[in-house]
Amino acid sequence: MAASREANKQHRKHLTREKRAEASRLAFNMAKKSDSIGEAAEVIAKTYGVSKTTAQSWIRRGRYLADQAKKARATTRR
Repeated sequence: MAASREANKQHRKHLTREKRAEASRLAFNMAKKSDSIGEAAEVIAKTYGVSKTTAQSWIRRGRYLADQAKKARATTRR
């Protein structure tokens, strides 16, 4: 019984949309600093307890969010 309770504690935690967006931006910034997406994805995967492929998708999403923000700033300047 105690072992099953312990296993439940180690499940991945659900992240809200805001937390996921924040994690994506952080992941993208880490990927910019390191040379490879794979290395950054491994660090993000360990930090948030997700798989490496999920971390890679977060990096891509972070890049998308950064591009969106850049386009919004450019539109505002016009």
